[in-house]
Amino acid sequence: MNLPQLAVRYRPIVLSTTLLLMAWGAITYFTIPRREDPEFTIRVCVISTQWPGAPAEKVEELITDKIEQQVISIEEVDHIRSTTVTGQSTIFVELDDRVPPAKIQAVWDKVRNRVDTISMPEESIKPFVNDEFGDTAVLVLAIHQVPVHGRTDVRPEDRYSLRQLERFAEDIQDDLRLLPGIAKVDMFGVREEAIFIETDLGNWSQLNLTTEQLERLANDRNIIQPGGEIDTSAGHFSVKPAGEFNAINEINQIASVVKTDEGGNSVYLTDLGLSVRRAYEDPARYYCRFGDPHGSSPAVTLGITMKSGSNIIEICDSVKNRIVELSDIEKRLPPDLAITPVSDQSENVSAKIGEVVLNVVEAVLIVVVVVFLVVGFRTSFVMAANIPIVVLMSIGFISLFGVQLEQISLAALIISLGLLVDNAVQVCDQARTNQIAGMEPFQAAIEGANTLAIPMLVGTLTTMAAFVPMLISLEGGGKEYVYSLPVTVSTTLALSWVLAMSLCVILAGLFIRAPKQDTPASPLVRLALAISSRLPFTRQHSSSLRRRIARAPLAETSCSSFMSKLACWRFDSNGLRYWQHFCCSVSSCRCRSVRNFFRTPIVTSSRSKFTCLRMRPLSNPMKSRSRSKLSSEN
Repeated sequence: MNLPQLAVRYRPIVLSTTLLLMAWGAITYFTIPRREDPEFTIRVCVISTQWPGAPAEKVEELITDKIEQQVISIEEVDHIRSTTVTGQSTIFVELDDRVPPAKIQAVWDKVRNRVDTISMPEESIKPFVNDEFGDTAVLVLAIHQVPVHGRTDVRPEDRYSLRQLERFAEDIQDDLRLLPGIAKVDMFGVREEAIFIETDLGNWSQLNLTTEQLERLANDRNIIQPGGEIDTSAGHFSVKPAGEFNAINEINQIASVVKTDEGGNSVYLTDLGLSVRRAYEDPARYYCRFGDPHGSSPAVTLGITMKSGSNIIEICDSVKNRIVELSDIEKRLPPDLAITPVSDQSENVSAKIGEVVLNVVEAVLIVVVVVFLVVGFRTSFVMAANIPIVVLMSIGFISLFGVQLEQISLAALIISLGLLVDNAVQVCDQARTNQIAGMEPFQAAIEGANTLAIPMLVGTLTTMAAFVPMLISLEGGGKEYVYSLPVTVSTTLALSWVLAMSLCVILAGLFIRAPKQDTPASPLVRLALAISSRLPFTRQHSSSLRRRIARAPLAETSCSSFMSKLACWRFDSNGLRYWQHFCCSVSSCRCRSVRNFFRTPIVTSSRSKFTCLRMRPLSNPMKSRSRSKLSSEN
C-alpha cells in the first residue's frame, strides 16, 4: 500500500494532523524570533593602543610588533592586520572559519591574557581588546530639545546644556536596561567635561612653571584613594580622605612653591594669573546633532541592542511604550524634551514580513484565477489550498532547525512559493483527467498521485540539491549568514511533496469532479459558446452540421456551435476500447471513417477554421448494426 492509498484510507488522521501542524505553524509565526539580518559570529577582534605624541616608527617597534608576536602564536588565529600611525596602534585579529562559534569567546580571552603579559613603554599605556564592535543597535533614539507653547525656536535662557541632556539620557538608559530582551543600551554623542587651567602666552612665559609640574601639583592635591578602616570598641568605621576635588574653587587653591631669596613661598594659582574654568573637551572627538527640515539641535543618542533569540518587533514596541510612559504618564521627563527614533529596524522587518504575506495571498489568488478560467473553481480551490498550508507548516518546521524570521529566510519563503505549487497542480490535473476517463473520484486521485509520485519526487530532490551545497561548501560567518536559505527552501519543497501525496489526494477526491457531458468546465469556453451561439453564421453552420451528423452511420452525436462531440468506436477481441482527443482539424482523428465523412471544414469563419472533436464512449454500442460494421471495417 502506497502513501496516497494510506492517506485516503485514514482520512481523519491526515486531516487532523494537518490542522494541528497548521495551528503549530500559526503559533510559531507569532512567537518565532524576528530580526533584520541573520545571526552570525564575527571572528574578528581589534586591539587598539594609544601612545599620545609618539612617532609611528616607535609605536610600531615598541607596541605593534610585540603584540603581533604574542597573538600570532595562538593556534586559532588565521591572520592579523595592523595599522600604525602617530600615537596609535590598531591590530585586527581574524580567526579561522573552522573555529566553532561556541569557542570564539574562549579564544578572545586567550588573546587578552597574551596582551596583558606584554610590557609597554610606559605604565599608563594599556592595550584595549574589543570583540563586541560587531553588535548592531536595533533601535537608535535621539534625545534633544524641542520648542513648546507654540514657539518656533527654543529661547536661549531655556536651552539645555549638554550635561543636562546627558543626565536625561542616563535616566532613560537606566529604565530601558530593565526591559526584557535588551542586552545593552549604549550612549553616544556625550562630550566629556574637562577642567581648563589657562593663562595668556606672555604670563606663561614669565612663570617658572611647566605643564608637568602643574599636572603633578593637581595629582598630589586630588587624592582619590580609599582611607582604610578602623576597628574600635565603639564600632567599625570607614575612613574617607578629603582631598578629592569637588569644585573649581578647590582647584584654585592649589599652591605652587615659588622660590625667592628669603626661601620658598606658597602661591595660589589665582595669584599666578592662571584661570580655572569648567567646560567640554575641545576639540571634541565627535559632535551629535538631531536635524529635521526645520533645523537641528544638540542631541544625545541611545543605541539599543537586543539579546540573541529575541523578537525585534516586540522589543522596539516595548521601548517606545516605555518612553511614552516616562513622558506622558509618570511625567519624569520635561515636555520640551523629545525622544525620536532615528533608526528602527523593526519597521524594515515588519515591512518584509508583510511582503511575504502579500506574496502568499497573491500566489493563492493567481492560482485560483488562472486555474478557474481554464478548468473551473473546484480544481483551482484544491490547488490554491496547498499554498498557505505548506507555508504555515514550513514556519513551524524551520523553527526546529534554529531558523528565525529575517531577510534571508523570508526571501527563501518567497522563492519557495513559485516551486511548492507545482506538485499540487500536477496531482490535481491528473486526478481530473482520470475522472474524465471514467474513474471514480478517489480512485482517480490515487492513480494520478501514484503515476506522478516518482517524477515529482525526483524533481523536488533536484531542486533541493541546488541549495543544499550552501551548507557544505561554505564555512564560518558566510555559512551562518545563508544557513536559513537552503534549510527553508528544502523544508518547504519536501512538505509540498508530502502534502501533494496525501492531503491533495483527499481534497481532489472530495472536491474535483469531471465536467458534464454537454457543459465545458472552463468559464472562458462557456462564455465563448454563449457568444458564438448568438451569431448568425454560427447558427447556420451549426444546423448544417447537425443534419450531416444525423445521416452519419457512426454513433450518436450532438453539436453546439463551435464544439462538436462525436463518438468513435473500435472493437477488438478484448472488448470495447475507446480514447479521447481534442484536435483542431479532422485529419488528426484516428478513425478513417470520420476523416472520410468530414472532408470539408465544418465551421468556417473569415479568419480561421474550427473543427473540434471530442471522442467518448456510448452507453451500449452493440445495439447498432452500423457500429458493428464500422468496427469490423477498422
